[in-house]
Formats: sequence, structure tokens, C-alpha cells
Amino acid sequence: MFLEKIEKFKLSKQFKYYFFGMLCILFPLVITIYGIVYFGGLWDPLGKLKNLKVSIINNDEGCPVSKNILCLVLASQMPEIATTNLGNIVVQNIKTNEQTKGIFDWQNDKLSLEKTKKIVEDYDRWGAIYIPEDFTQNIISQIDKTAFSSPEAQSMIMANITSSLHMTQAQLQQAFDLKKLSESYPASISYIYDTARSYTSVTFIVTVFETIDKVLKKQIALGMYQKTVGKTKFSNDFYLNAYESKYVDIHPINNFGQNFASFMLFVIMFIAAIATNLVYRKYRPFNNYIQSKKTNKSILISALSKIGINMLYMLIVSAFMMLVMFMFGNAQHEKNLFCIYLVFVLWGFLSLTYCQVVSNLLPLLPFLGICVVSIVIQLATCGGIIAVPLQPGFWNIGKAFPMYYATAEMKYLLFNTGGRFSGRNILALLLWAVALAILDVITCIFQLRNVRKAAPESTDKDLEKQAMSEANNNRVTQQDIENNTTDI
Repeated sequence: MFLEKIEKFKLSKQFKYYFFGMLCILFPLVITIYGIVYFGGLWDPLGKLKNLKVSIINNDEGCPVSKNILCLVLASQMPEIATTNLGNIVVQNIKTNEQTKGIFDWQNDKLSLEKTKKIVEDYDRWGAIYIPEDFTQNIISQIDKTAFSSPEAQSMIMANITSSLHMTQAQLQQAFDLKKLSESYPASISYIYDTARSYTSVTFIVTVFETIDKVLKKQIALGMYQKTVGKTKFSNDFYLNAYESKYVDIHPINNFGQNFASFMLFVIMFIAAIATNLVYRKYRPFNNYIQSKKTNKSILISALSKIGINMLYMLIVSAFMMLVMFMFGNAQHEKNLFCIYLVFVLWGFLSLTYCQVVSNLLPLLPFLGICVVSIVIQLATCGGIIAVPLQPGFWNIGKAFPMYYATAEMKYLLFNTGGRFSGRNILALLLWAVALAILDVITCIFQLRNVRKAAPESTDKDLEKQAMSEANNNRVTQQDIENNTTDI
């Protein structure tokens, strides 16, 4: 068998020469792989923002003369304003501006505000810019309406409108909100995102949103000034701040450090699993048992006992991880604390069994090298530090490893984000747990069998019994002393 050949080779005299050669190659190789994986994944995330789908929701109706009496009045006096749709201008500016046109994978959608939040919450979009139906109307309501404010002017306007539309005064009041002729209304654009999905990556998105917002405000203020110059003017507040910017964070993270807790605690637990296996490799508590009880049952019991004892240790480690997360104040948790603990336990079991499989197959230093590289790969590709779409194509392999799903599930339990993927995350973790448990038992059985075969026929207990027997045979008794005295 392949595993038996490995064990025989490890016990041969040639192994020490190969082992020295492996050390000379392994250390620089591990350091190089560490650097490539870790820094390569974080090298240029901003250059890959174009991989993120972000929606522009333009529901702006412009300035409809059938709904807004101010638009109806302006249609005859300043048609260039009354026919303006600022929502279309905003979309055009975003898609043609050199700074913004290719920065995201822009998507055009026609959704309500609630459905817009839903597509961001469901991870269909990384963010959205939402322009409401009354955006243009509210912008135009901020023009100087001094000419419409006097009762005489309003009476004249009403008379002209009723005459041109063949309506009575009562019909006019029923068809239009007359307050819009004299009052101003704040306009707004909403920028929607979900910080809990990926704190660092969404921070990049919000920074871009803020830049876009500044550009849009300047362009809208300048455009409306050019349209109205010499005719009327807008309020000073409009030129300073054309509209209100609403930044809508669907699942905010209240504690900055807790963002790192959603994935870094898994790294700490993996290190604990490595330490647990190092202790086992040092003492190998079941070797004497399998040599004294030379049955297949003893090997199976030893393999299962090894997993059980180490798992008990990981249960304690998982409890401490819970304390770490909640010991600095009121930590955020949207779901049950027991569910969070179970995910820690499941990850602890995965870490432990993985390290045991590698430990059963390889000597100490290759074991450490592979474990370190594997946890670095998972850390860089789990989506905790940087979202996978912002990394090079190779880093998509993170979806094949359990830490990706453990991190996603922990974000759901802590921040209530990505809930529709919860079932997928648990299923992936359970499949990994079952597969690694089977491999752990198989490799442990073969490893223990090879230990038994390599052991001398006389066990430590046999040697101890033999030494006691020889000591008894060589012991001088009182009878021997009396016999010697008589002889003399």
C-alpha cells in the first residue's frame, strides 16, 4: 500500500538526506507561496471594481404638466426647464464621465425603493443608485417663485390655467396640488449598499458613490443655472447643495473590530488545531496500547479515541472564541448565540480533522508547511478581507474551501446578511466535515498499523517484566545468607 511505503521510507536511513534536502527547498517555498497568495489577492482591488454589478434605478418622471401645477406654469414660460428630466441627465453623466463610466458593471433597472434594497440584500447587486419619481419636480420647486407668491399673481395664474384647460376652479384644485406653486421640496438621491457583505470592499463602493455624488451635484447646479440665466434663479441652498444625499446601509456593522471576528477567529482556531496535532505527534498516547493489544479493534478504538479527545479540546477552544468576540463590549449578533457556537465547533472539527489527515501522512516540517499554506490560501480567498470578485481569477478557488462558507455563515449570524445562502453554507461545511472525518479515520488506522509493524516484538511492558524477573532471580535472600554462613 502507498501509505505503508511512506512509513517504511520515513524509517529508512536514506530519509534523513531527503529530509535535509526538503528543508532547504520547503522553507523558501512556503514563504514565497505565502507572499504570492496573501499579497497577490490584495494587490489591486480598486482596479477590479468593474467586476461588481451596481444598479442605477432611474424612476424620475421629469416635470409632468398633468400632475404638477408648477410644471404646467413653467411649460409656457420656460419650456427648457419644464421639459427637463434630470434623472436621465444623471444616468448619462454617470455612464459617460471618464471617472465613472467603466468603474462598475452598471446595470439599468426599473424597481421600487423596497425592491432595490432587496436586490442588494440578496447579493444580486453590490450597490444601487436610486433616483425617485419626483427628483426633477423637487429640484425645479427650488427656483425663485417670487412672481407666483402674491395673491394677485396666483389669481391671474389660476384664471389663465382654468381658461386654457377649460376647467372650473374646483376642478383645478382637485386635479393639482396648489401648494406646489409656492412651496419648495427637497430632492434626494439614495445610495444603497450592504456593509456587512464585505466591509472593505463595500467601503470602496461607498467611496466611489461619494465621488459620483460630488460630481453630480456640481453638474446639476451648473446645468440648471445655465438654463435659467437671465430668466429666474434658484435658491442659494440649491447652488451649494443641489439635492440631499441619502446613504442607505442595509446591514451596518456597529463594531469595526467585529468585522474581523467573522473570519480571523477561524484562523486562530486553525492554529489551535495545528498545536493540538503537534502535542499528539510528540507523545502519541495510543502507541503502547496498540502494541500491547494486537487486534484490529484496538487500532480502530485508538483512531476514534484520538479524534474524540482532540474534539473535546476543540469544544473548549470554541467556547473561548465566543468569549473573545463578546468580551470587549456589546457585540453584534442578529441570530442565536448557540448557532454561532455551533459554527465555531463545526469549523474546529474541520480544522482538527484536516490537520490530523496531513499529520498522519507527512513528517513534522512538511506537515507544518502544508497547514500554513492552506490556511493562508483560505484566509486570502474566503471573502473576509477582500471580496472574491475584486481578486484575480485564481483566487476564486476560495469557493472550494470550507472557510469561504464558514465566513459567509458567520456574517449571516452576526449581521443578518446573505441569509438566503445559509443553507448552502451549512451543507458545504457538513460535506467537508464528513469527508475529512472519513479520511482522518482511514489515515489514522494505516498510520497506527505501520507503527505497530515497525515496533520491536518486545514491548515496553515486556521489557519491564523481563527486568523485574531478572531482578528477582538475582535477589539475595535471608536463606542464602544463612546457607553461606553454615558453609563457612
